[in-house]
Amino acid sequence: MSSFIDIAKKRYACRKYKTLKVEEEKLELILEAGRIAPSAYNYQPLYFIVIDDAKQMDRITGFCGNSGSWLKKVPLMIAVCSEYGKSWIKADGRASYEIDAAIAIDHMTLQAADLGLGTCWVCGFYQNECREILGIPSHVEIVAFVPVGYPEEEIDNMDFQVKNRKSREQMVSKNVFGARWVEL
Repeated sequence: MSSFIDIAKKRYACRKYKTLKVEEEKLELILEAGRIAPSAYNYQPLYFIVIDDAKQMDRITGFCGNSGSWLKKVPLMIAVCSEYGKSWIKADGRASYEIDAAIAIDHMTLQAADLGLGTCWVCGFYQNECREILGIPSHVEIVAFVPVGYPEEEIDNMDFQVKNRKSREQMVSKNVFGARWVEL
């Protein structure tokens, strides 16, 4: 059994996929991971649209900017959507709908990594065009597309050393911003 930190280290932004179809059982587990993700005040403003039709995928990827070319090779994508009006409003007046979606996406991408599948967050797309293609009402926003598939490179053969990350000292403070964390 993998530890959580091992799964987290396996999860990376995969942009090269095999053409193999993702098994329905694995897709169901990924969707379930997103469904059970917590949301602010349990308002659950989320919707998931599985896109696996080649024509629909081609239409969507045409509005995904620089990501469009590699997305055409992905066997499926999940559009993670959230409804602004059904999300909790924070004390500063901002809605939590994008945070709720981010939590669900994180659950789904980690579940996919545990199943040997690759994922990536795709946030560079034209909202209105993609919303129209998918028939999404105007009060619901696509937060991100999550491509899902088998990575071109075998995950078991990859070196999962976490690369290009700030050190703990650069990221962690204690009690106030910038205060050095001292081990006790």
